[in-house]
Amino acid sequence: MLTMKKNGGILLDRQNKIITDLLGNASNFILVTGEYSSKGYTELHPLADVRSIAKTSFVLLDPIDLNKLSPDEYEIGQFYKPMFSEQIWQSNKFDSILKDIADDKLRAFFISVDKKIIIAPYDGGVDLILKDIETRNIYKQKYSDWLSQREDGL
Repeated sequence: MLTMKKNGGILLDRQNKIITDLLGNASNFILVTGEYSSKGYTELHPLADVRSIAKTSFVLLDPIDLNKLSPDEYEIGQFYKPMFSEQIWQSNKFDSILKDIADDKLRAFFISVDKKIIIAPYDGGVDLILKDIETRNIYKQKYSDWLSQREDGL
């Protein structure tokens, strides 16, 4: 986990730097997001209210019945509607999306199938899922100054 101050400039600079380092400029990736709904209305993070992705064309997938996945956690009628969009990474092109994620207006992550990477920005940092331990260790060392000093890494 990479932890950063919620200062917009530092956050965006660091996120752009590490995402560009991982993906490379002009690389294909998949932007993944979705909506939670319950009994016919959208709840958490309605995507219609998120300006940063308003012009993005998404492929909608079948809703996931959350109650079937985890009946102890979700009620009958609660669904997640996943969607994705194929994109090309360019540093700073996705700043408005990263800002909306940092402001907790959007939940989204980036996937590179070619590079076997999942990049999950959040409201103060970014989690990285890399293809192997060796790759993780390279980036952990390279960006060690950005990592939390806490023993648990949070």
